[in-house]
Amino acid sequence: MYLESDPANYLFPLLKSWPTPSTTAETLLVRQEGNLVHYLNPLRHRDNAGLKFTRSLEQTDLLAVKAIKNPNSIMEQAIDYRNISVIGAALRVRNTPWIMISKIDRSEADAPLQQLGIIVSSLTILLIGIVFYIAYQIRRSGQLAIIALIQQSEIEQAQIVANNASR
Repeated sequence: MYLESDPANYLFPLLKSWPTPSTTAETLLVRQEGNLVHYLNPLRHRDNAGLKFTRSLEQTDLLAVKAIKNPNSIMEQAIDYRNISVIGAALRVRNTPWIMISKIDRSEADAPLQQLGIIVSSLTILLIGIVFYIAYQIRRSGQLAIIALIQQSEIEQAQIVANNASR
């Protein structure tokens, strides 16, 4: 028995869904055809590219090429069909020549780390500023204490001189 189904009804919407809000993440379905990588589903960032879009296997830094050469892997350094740096994971679809790839732009994936770095840097600068301010205030209060002692000793000296002069 042979069943045929239109992938636009179920498969492609499933591939388009992503568990979290994202502007660049997508899931791709690819297969090797000779010396080409054939993209099987509609692409998020390319209109009407599904089933028509291909790339050469000679583009070794391409995410789809890396996935074909090493299925069931995670690629930390690759570019996608738009020539943008991405992070992706690949998985061979059982009993098919297809490989499913999930990817996200490196800039979007790294954004939370960059925000964290900015926050940590800002807090570090603030903490250093507070430490310097406290050190300045301690030094200043020490200087004021010394000035007060000097003034007190001058007053006592003036009283001693006044007492000795009146005798």
